[in-house]
Amino acid sequence: MSEHDTNWTLIASAASSLTHGSQRLQNFIDALRRLLHENAWKSYTHPNGTHHEFTHFADFIEHPHGLHATPQQVRNLVHDDPQLASELDAALAGQHGGDRRSEDFKSYNVTLENPEGPVEDSKRGNRRAYRLRRLEREAPEHHARVLAGELSVNRAMIESGLQTPTPSIPQGTPVNDVATTLRRRYSPEELATLRQLLLEEDTPE
Repeated sequence: MSEHDTNWTLIASAASSLTHGSQRLQNFIDALRRLLHENAWKSYTHPNGTHHEFTHFADFIEHPHGLHATPQQVRNLVHDDPQLASELDAALAGQHGGDRRSEDFKSYNVTLENPEGPVEDSKRGNRRAYRLRRLEREAPEHHARVLAGELSVNRAMIESGLQTPTPSIPQGTPVNDVATTLRRRYSPEELATLRQLLLEEDTPE
């Protein structure tokens, strides 16, 4: 079996697992990791004899003879694997370049829809991928701890000083606890303003 045929076998396995969603999620994750590590997506021959060569991973994902999905769908599936999510984000960092050899993509006239809604600008990606990039660039030690499973992305952002913690007051929290949280977060002057605003809201017109 040639290298191109071997690459297609791996791609077919990943694409098949992708269509089954959570039922074969681990199979997809394993196949995707191999695709990235071995660069198997860059050059392969489909069983119909069509040879494909790609320069950008996003184009391979969307191609009918690739994963036939959207980058966001793939991101969603690897969300809980920080290492793979980081590798995927790096692979998607380039702009679209297209399939350099195959002409059949034009004939499919396929519209790929993103069930999660519009994807954010490619420089940002989804929120998790964006924050992982910031950690890798500006706080590499915290980034390494996220990949090792020692910290969540959110905790790493806060501990590294890249993100200010957002106070959270769930509905039903006792009023005394709410007051304690507010006193910790706001100055006396801000609390006085808040008190006045609350009184104004309660004043009938």
